[in-house]
This record gives sequence, structure tokens and C-alpha cells, in this order.
Amino acid sequence: MEKEKLKLTGILEERFQHYDEVLENGCNDPLWADGVNLNLIRNHIIIAKRNIEEVFSVEDYPDVYYRMTPKKIDDDYMAKPDKIREKAKEVLDMFNSYFYLEELKNASYYLDKNQLLETGIGSVLCLIQYLDEAIKEDDLVGMRRLSKNSDYKMKEFEKAYENLREINMEEERQISLFEMMM
Repeated sequence: MEKEKLKLTGILEERFQHYDEVLENGCNDPLWADGVNLNLIRNHIIIAKRNIEEVFSVEDYPDVYYRMTPKKIDDDYMAKPDKIREKAKEVLDMFNSYFYLEELKNASYYLDKNQLLETGIGSVLCLIQYLDEAIKEDDLVGMRRLSKNSDYKMKEFEKAYENLREINMEEERQISLFEMMM
């Protein structure tokens, strides 16, 4: 019984710590605002307190039980919104300053849909478009999601360019062979 009491107390402490962390720094949920996650954690706190009520006698409630249950928060709340906006703009600038971006954009005029998909060109161009739209619409969740792992995403730009070069070299070889046959 004592082990269960320690476990329940620890769970409630963890829930409060998690709530404080998300309230202060936000979370990494790619689809939902921090407010939605905070309200979910709030529900976990309420459940953890109910579990304590079922196992403990009133006089034995742990100190953490008496900590105020957080009030319901606006679902659209986002921690550090200015930091999210700033990072999104930095990442968009980084994407837009990719040295071979114009070549990738131009390729969208002469490659078919399958080639754009297979090379990754379509994905990186859409990434720029979606991040730009998220910034214009002040979609903080979208900005957070699209600017996350920006170094990895830059490698996707490089892969797309390498794939484009391979296609272009293959076409040049075919043209050279055709010219030799004439």
C-alpha cells in the first residue's frame, strides 16, 4: 500500500512538472496548440488527484495534492509565440537563400509530377510555400512544425538538387548519343 501511495504521489508531481514545462516552453506537438495539450495535462492532474483520494485517507494526502489544479486555458495558447515566429522567419530565409533554389524552381516547369515527387523537388518547394503561408496567416502550430529540424530539411534540398543533376546529366547523355547518331 505504501508503494502505491508513493507511486500516486510521484505521478501527480510529474503531471504538475509536465504542465509547468509546457506552460513555460511549449511542446513539440505538430498538430495541436500548447493550450490543447495543457488542458489534456490538466485532466491528467485531476485524474491523479482522484486516484489519490481513492487510496489515501484525507489526513494523509501528500502536499502536492493541495497544489491548485490549473484552470482551463485557451486552446489556442502557445508558449513563446514571438520565438516561434522569429525561428520560422529565419528558417524560411535559410530555405529561400539555398544556392540552387532557382534551379529547383525552374525544374518544376520541365519535369513531370512523378519526377518532381521522386526527386524530392516537389516536397522542398511545397515546404517553402507552406512555411510562407503559415507565417502570413500567423499559424503558430504550422510555423513550429515546418521550421523544426531545419538542418535535416536543408539536406532534403541538397538531395533534391543532386537528383535533379542526375536527371539533367542523363538527358545530356541522351542528347549526345542522339547527336553522334546523326
